[in-house]
This record gives sequence, C-alpha cells and structure tokens, in this order.
Amino acid sequence: MRTVVLLCGPPGAGKTTLARQSDLEVYDRDDPRWESESHFTRTIALLRTNPGARAVVIRSGATTSARRKAAALIGATHTYLVDPGRAEAMHRVKGRGRDGWRRECQGVLRWYATHDTDDRVQAFPGWDQLGPAALPPAPPVRTVRRTAAARGYGAAHRRERARWQRTVDQGLASCARCHGPILPGEQWDLGHTDDRTGWTGPEHPSCNRSAGGRNGNRVARERQQMVRRGWFD
Repeated sequence: MRTVVLLCGPPGAGKTTLARQSDLEVYDRDDPRWESESHFTRTIALLRTNPGARAVVIRSGATTSARRKAAALIGATHTYLVDPGRAEAMHRVKGRGRDGWRRECQGVLRWYATHDTDDRVQAFPGWDQLGPAALPPAPPVRTVRRTAAARGYGAAHRRERARWQRTVDQGLASCARCHGPILPGEQWDLGHTDDRTGWTGPEHPSCNRSAGGRNGNRVARERQQMVRRGWFD
C-alpha cells in the first residue's frame, strides 16, 4: 500500500530518530547526500507520482501553509507533527553538541515564533498506529488559454482590420452595432459575426464588448437547457 508520511517539527524534535524507526525510506534534508535544497525538492517531488512509494519525508513545516505545500509536493498520505515543546527542543539541540548548534537554536526560536495548528495537524501517534492512508492532494488545474487565431484574432483578422483602418482614418466609418460615427483617432474594435465566421466591420468598443457578453450568456443558457433536457427526457 502506498504510504508517504510527512513528519514536521522544529530542530531537536527527534524527527530523524522517529523516521529511522520505521520500515519506510527516509528523506531527510540534513542527509549529506543532498547537494542542495533544489536537489532534495526535485527528488521528493517524484514520490507523488509513484504508486508504490513507501517513504517518510522530514520537513520543518511550522505553519499550515508550509505543511500543505509540502504535502501536495510529495502526495502525502499522512501528515504528523512532532512537537516536544520549545524548552525541550532547545535542550536537545544544545545537548547534541553539533557544530552550528547556535544556529539550530535560532531555528527553534523561529519555528515556535511562526508555528500554528490551524489545519489541526495530528501529533505523531507512533508507527504502529498510523491512520488510514489518504489520497494525495489533486494537482492544480492549469487553464490553457487559446491562441489568438483560435479566438478569431489571427492574421486574417489583422488584415481585415488594416483594410478598415483607412476608412476610419478618413472619417467615413460608422459602428456596425449602433450605427453611430467612429471619428478618426477614436478607439474601435473590428466586430465579429455572432458565429465568428466573418466580420461586421468597425464597432465602438462598448458596443462590441456588450454584444460579446450577451452572446456568452446566450451560449451558457443554451447549454443549461441542453443539460436539463437530457436530464428529464
């Protein structure tokens, strides 16, 4: 069963010790095999798409947003917090006697200064009491914008607009929607037919865009009617 556990907590919390007590592969940024933060991040991101992944990933995750971001990155099935309390974390960091322990103490203070549990993250229960695995968060949906040509504003549209520009510059153009004059130097749009297979000619921007809104609403209503007919027929 796919199991990807995200363990969060301050320096000195004992996350690495707990992780090594599991039968899961451990991903710890403090491990010297990682060349950089980006190398570590790229590697743990691969866990998300691995259906057979069995791993525990260690991150500080002081805030709800940081934990959610890390969980989404790795497709975490479980997220837990290891929090011994600030005094105990400071005591453990000092007791390890590592080079840079003062920097780690500063890390403890920063962690507790920003720490929140707005997401109601659970305390780590022990490896023999993991809850049911959760599905990984859904990836963000990316909206792909259609090309200018697909929206009716390609080379043919530009040629047609250039042809009408001479008429507008001569003061001979009128709006295809309201039939009011379009003065030389005035902003104007080249209007499409409702089926967007051709052009109506120069239009005032307000006339053109209000017509576009009406057409969009009409299409939405027609789609809703089709859905209702399909549901009740």
